[in-house]
Amino acid sequence: MGFHSARLSASPGWGSGSFSRICRWSLVLLVMVVTVCSLMWPLAAARGGGPGDLVRALFLPAEQPLLLGSGVDLMGTVWTFDFVQRLLDGTASTFNPDVFAPLGWDQGAAQARAWLDAIMAWPLVQIMGIPGFYDLHVMMVLLLSQFSIYLLCIQAGAPWPLALGLSVLGIRNPFVMGQIYEGRPTQVHLVFHALFLLALLHLPGWPSSSSGGLRNPEPVPMGRVLLAGTLAGLMLAAACFVYWFGALAVGMMAALAVVLQSFLFGRKCGPLLAGSAVAGATALLVAFLVAPGLVGNVLAGDGATWIPDLASPPSWQVDLGFASLPLRGQPQVQVHGLWTAIQALQSLGLPLCLVAAGLGMVLLPGRRRVLAWGLASLFFLSMPMGPMVQVGDRVLVSAMGMAQWIFPPMARCHHPDRTVVAPLLGLMVAVSLGFRALLLRWAPSRNMGLLASALLGMASVGWALAGPSSSELGSTTVFDGGDFYTSVARRWPGGMIHVPLWTSNEEYAWQVLHRQPLLGGPGIRGHNTRPPGHRAYCESNSFLAALEELALHGEGALPVYRPADLRRLLDDGFSVLVVHGQHVESGPQRFRRFLGEPGWRHSLLTAYPLSGVSAQEPTTSAPAPEAQATSTR
Repeated sequence: MGFHSARLSASPGWGSGSFSRICRWSLVLLVMVVTVCSLMWPLAAARGGGPGDLVRALFLPAEQPLLLGSGVDLMGTVWTFDFVQRLLDGTASTFNPDVFAPLGWDQGAAQARAWLDAIMAWPLVQIMGIPGFYDLHVMMVLLLSQFSIYLLCIQAGAPWPLALGLSVLGIRNPFVMGQIYEGRPTQVHLVFHALFLLALLHLPGWPSSSSGGLRNPEPVPMGRVLLAGTLAGLMLAAACFVYWFGALAVGMMAALAVVLQSFLFGRKCGPLLAGSAVAGATALLVAFLVAPGLVGNVLAGDGATWIPDLASPPSWQVDLGFASLPLRGQPQVQVHGLWTAIQALQSLGLPLCLVAAGLGMVLLPGRRRVLAWGLASLFFLSMPMGPMVQVGDRVLVSAMGMAQWIFPPMARCHHPDRTVVAPLLGLMVAVSLGFRALLLRWAPSRNMGLLASALLGMASVGWALAGPSSSELGSTTVFDGGDFYTSVARRWPGGMIHVPLWTSNEEYAWQVLHRQPLLGGPGIRGHNTRPPGHRAYCESNSFLAALEELALHGEGALPVYRPADLRRLLDDGFSVLVVHGQHVESGPQRFRRFLGEPGWRHSLLTAYPLSGVSAQEPTTSAPAPEAQATSTR
């Protein structure tokens, strides 16, 4: 059997003629553009509410652009794209000395070099600058992801009206909307995920379009198997270097579908198994070539050097009889019945109509055609729920728990809900396969098939539009504040310390403008990426502890510190403190008594030059800043 898509396109009555194709593609592209523009509409609403406002926001950003979304992740996305721009320009290396100063940070290792989306956006960054590129980049990500999902559904056998409806559902759902409005377009960059599954479906060994099972498969040239497998592996590797948690979830779900298919059809799936093995080997080879140190550590079983979570004992140890599974994390979903299970899926942003359709395809007659993909995607519904699901008094291992057992670095995924892309795409494949099988069995004529698929496609669009609107969920951020930081950096060039220290979890983003080293950096509140040596550096410095004491307590005697610790900060290149008035308990007068006269004020931000702080002789010791900060979180 050759590529089964050739059989699908050869089926009678499914569209022919140049004019019909032009009309079809025009409608498809129009619906996609309208769908994406509906998600981008908060940009227009914030500027006036007209179509021209959206065009200006996308293509003519102001000097202080209005960005789609809000929150620390939005700032982190802009900062990361700026860093990758400097990498490509040759002005930076993957080791970044400017965050977690004075030690620096191996950003390549911390982020697994997952920068492919930033590399793809580099031409746009060159043209529109930082952060002017951002909104148009988000729009392109959504358009390309929707188009890739459409192609995937077509490859799986869905007639084009149904494929279009599913593609709309694929990006206009609570999960995708939540990610883009919180500044995380990387997590919904589904182009390579969809193309990986598309290439995998090109492998022979899946059920033919006419039988619902494998009957007398035709000989397949090995070159075709190798080509499809290699392309699938390249797409999976590319997806990993955009966002590897979601990519591995999709890859593991596809692997389960291949295994289930081989159990269903045995020897007839030899080419499928061979092509899948080529895909896995290709993805692993590309990952090793791009990130040899990271992959080498994982293969050598030394993942704890990259994933700090692996150095600590697992939270749970589940005995399955044939194996003992170490699980890291706590039950995140508790199910007491069908209704709470439905609520859990809805809270993850998964369209329930897609879950119901996938379940229906598995249960309907002729289900052998869809059984492998249906069961795999339904099992992976549990992955975004965390490593385990509590059902009553029992704890059941989820797909995430199995993934942690097979590939321990998955414990690094502290937001399992973002792996919802796996069941989302898997269910679309299952529904496309099953719907085509049903049409060929019960409605083989062109008119009946198109009518049925059009009705389901419109139902998918209707479901997508029935949820919360963009105006209800959407948010925008004005990228301002740069004048303060650039002015402070020009007046006191050198390292910058934020007070409280953990505020640099957000303020590091302004480094795209001032380019000064920071004591803090991304994720400083947690321990996922922060270098252990930097934590010790902060905890041992009594001057930093005194600053945290001022930040957390607005009364009492002024804290004291060792003068040598202040001199150490000066010797290490730090020149200025930035106090965030909205995050501290002590008022300006108390900070002035401790730090001297401020050098610059802007709203709630106040800059104090370190050179103006007078040395004090300690009378008591101040607690470590890390312990103080933890007590209030």
